[in-house]
Amino acid sequence: MATAVTAAKERLIAALVAAQLGVRAAVRRRAAAAARARAAAAAAAAAAAATAASDSDAEGDGTDEDAPLLPSTSVASAHVRGGGARPLGMGGGLTAARAAGGGGSGAVASAGAGGPADHEGAAADRASSKARRVRSFCRRRGTPPWGVPDAAVAGALFAAALGVHFSRFVWSNYWAGRYLFDIHPPLGKLTLLAVAKAVGAVPRLPQTPMNGMAFGAQVYVPLRATSAVFGAGVPPLTYALARELGLGVAASTLPAVAGALDHLVVVESRLILLDAQLLFYIVAALYLAVRLWKARRRTLGRLRLLVGTAAAGAAAVGVKYTAVATPVLIAGVSLLGGPTGAATRLEVWEMGVAGAVAAALYVSLFALHFWLLPGTGDGDGFMLRPFQEALVGGPHYKPGAPRPPFWRSFVWLNGEMYRANARITASHGWQSPWYTWPVSLRGIYYHGGFDAASGDNTQVYLIMNPAVAAGTVVAMAAFLVWAAVWYAPRWRRGVLPPVSRAHHTAKLGALCVCGYALNLLPYVLVTRCTFLYHYIPAAWWAQLLAAVVVDGLPPKPRRAVVGVAAVAIAAAYVYWAPWIYATPLSAAAHARRRWGRWS
Repeated sequence: MATAVTAAKERLIAALVAAQLGVRAAVRRRAAAAARARAAAAAAAAAAAATAASDSDAEGDGTDEDAPLLPSTSVASAHVRGGGARPLGMGGGLTAARAAGGGGSGAVASAGAGGPADHEGAAADRASSKARRVRSFCRRRGTPPWGVPDAAVAGALFAAALGVHFSRFVWSNYWAGRYLFDIHPPLGKLTLLAVAKAVGAVPRLPQTPMNGMAFGAQVYVPLRATSAVFGAGVPPLTYALARELGLGVAASTLPAVAGALDHLVVVESRLILLDAQLLFYIVAALYLAVRLWKARRRTLGRLRLLVGTAAAGAAAVGVKYTAVATPVLIAGVSLLGGPTGAATRLEVWEMGVAGAVAAALYVSLFALHFWLLPGTGDGDGFMLRPFQEALVGGPHYKPGAPRPPFWRSFVWLNGEMYRANARITASHGWQSPWYTWPVSLRGIYYHGGFDAASGDNTQVYLIMNPAVAAGTVVAMAAFLVWAAVWYAPRWRRGVLPPVSRAHHTAKLGALCVCGYALNLLPYVLVTRCTFLYHYIPAAWWAQLLAAVVVDGLPPKPRRAVVGVAAVAIAAAYVYWAPWIYATPLSAAAHARRRWGRWS
């Protein structure tokens, strides 16, 4: 399959998908204008064409059953007045910026793969021309060996790669039993489905609107609430973890406040995305691991903590593969020892139990995934031909044909998820390299709207809280300098007492630095485009490191630093809150909040 759909073809078809999503309205208008012109020419040639001309004019009104229904007063516009930025929101199914507390009324799916339509000028012409060229290319090349058109396969790959609209996976696929493909493991999507079923939610539309379209009657509140609950659980869990690590109350409060008021986490937790679940499971796994390392051996409580740690680590990986840094770090500390002393090390049988629990949970997610999706869907083409033959209603469906053995499908799907991720080579307007993330040099424009009545703009723009970003950078630099200049020479000379605050700070700081590096390393090595939201786990480790550094200060300076930092974080949160809640602001007010490359 990797040879059937080349990287060049994927880039072309990705452009088609972006063009179709981004300029659909503009293309319809141009098509309608062409239809009117043809009708007028026919009318001049023969009077009998008058009826056809009338029909063509009626068609040119721009109404279409498949047309996206944009809200009348607050749309995801191509250009925010005064800003000149096109929303090219990424990172998963981005729902409306308009939740409770957000400015304006109504809920709009946020900008997706290519952003909302550029409603005028050369951009629409270029996109329409590109779409025609790609369609012609696809017609010439035909269909791949597995029987699914190139556009369908690469379009599904592109949508899955960007995580476009996870609500579609819930309502249009899992709920309807239509097979789907996504580069992320199933747990995050299955959690959204479970919550929807638990609260009795039922899809009101057969298809969830695409990004940039109004939700209309479609149900979305339970899905957004799921993200919000997971996101809200991170700060108290972070505080509890810091306390388990031996940090004081003041220092433990700092990362909890930073996590609660960091725009990076708050925005992702308000949308139908997976990052809130990802971060929650990461923190939960670490919290349980620290308690496990401190628990008495050969007790039932220790066994429960062992199983819980393994399950939480597997859950994190079950949401996104990038969470694998967490179980790797926990396993390394469990083998080598860590900040909680010799008891940190696990016995061989304990490591075996943890591995078995984690593997069983991860595998069971895919068993449930296959069981819930018996019918054909847009993910058929990524599976083996025998698997497709068992998908009801598919082009290769054979009644009574058994599915291939579970392990064969499991191994193939996991390999295909990896290969699909590696095939994402197209660049994106809102991508940013990993080394810009600590200072949030480049954000992501998720949603933009213009209220003609008031003349104000609304937008959702993903950034890191500037106070949090500055504080974590300073804390990381301070720890590295302290460790290299002050601690390391004294440790080598053996002049420090066996038990001291310096040893404690050094061990916890080293743990945080390792966690930070492991979560950042995958994005340093990959060649695919990356985005600011990929920094969320590493940013959490940086916030915990800041707490470790502050805890090493004397009591009075410690409390003063925590107080000043909390005030600065809260002030920055309030100042940039309109970019979280889509609160209407004038163009000048938005411009004052744009720093550097925040366009």
